[in-house]
Amino acid sequence: MGKLKIVVLYDRVLVDEAEESTAAADKSPVTRTLDKKEVEEEVAEVLGRLGHEAVMHEIDGTIKSLLALTRIDCDLVFNLCESFADDDTADFKIAAFLELLGRKYTGTGTHGLMLAQDKAVAKKIFAFHGIHTPVFAKSFRGRLDFSHDLHFPVIVKPAREDGWVFSATTSRRRCRSSSSISRSFLRARRASPPRR
Repeated sequence: MGKLKIVVLYDRVLVDEAEESTAAADKSPVTRTLDKKEVEEEVAEVLGRLGHEAVMHEIDGTIKSLLALTRIDCDLVFNLCESFADDDTADFKIAAFLELLGRKYTGTGTHGLMLAQDKAVAKKIFAFHGIHTPVFAKSFRGRLDFSHDLHFPVIVKPAREDGWVFSATTSRRRCRSSSSISRSFLRARRASPPRR
């Protein structure tokens, strides 16, 4: 295989500095073994060392950044995007856009990313294929579905968002009853930014 032109596609998470400094006081510092480069810079550097031409492209949540991607001629897109316009459930839309453009890209396809968005569906698919996962139950407005095998304490996560979003807002509380599950979800919803 010859030299490829590879677009390293990435997004940046916008962080509230005041909120981050408060959270940093509660946590021990994280030590990185690598220098202070971002992941996308490290990927581009390694691709360059392997003899490929790496071009960095940031998806900043605007249509302009998507349109600019259409004008870049490349052999492959190294997709590192995890969100679009601060919506962490929109990662599958980036993959769908690349598919519409007919671009080859790394990572999971649109269907896989969409299925991974719903933890309950993903767990059911794993169970069907004999892959064991922890027991789970779905709750909607305080009502639990099929929770007969559920034993307390439990860890509560939102079904359609990254678990870290909920864990950060609940300080990793363990729920010890069905009423504490409802209270935890309500606290997390109030703390979460509104969806667009």
